Amino acid sequence: MLIIVLACQNTPVPTATWVPPYLQVSVCSGTAHARWAGASDWTPLQNGDQFVVHNRGEIRVQGEARLCLGDGSVLELSPGTRIELQNPSAFPLLDILLQYGEIVL
Repeated sequence: MLIIVLACQNTPVPTATWVPPYLQVSVCSGTAHARWAGASDWTPLQNGDQFVVHNRGEIRVQGEARLCLGDGSVLELSPGTRIELQNPSAFPLLDILLQYGEIVL
């Protein structure tokens, strides 16, 4: 009888989608601009702003900026740096391509 009662219970509905920590990024210091795949405009990012890397995007900085990833990693971007971030989706990783400038890990 216990099996019938358990089988009749409703399945809980998920309330949020889990995002791996290394795809969760916040601006720890400084300012930057982001442009995501399919967009033509750059979006300003300020200290404290957070975003998730869903597919592909570019980040550029005028001055220095620090990007903190949810896994504890920190990227220090030197003035004039431009990087490309990509979540390949098929693999559990974050690709970071330096287009120009300097990154300090």
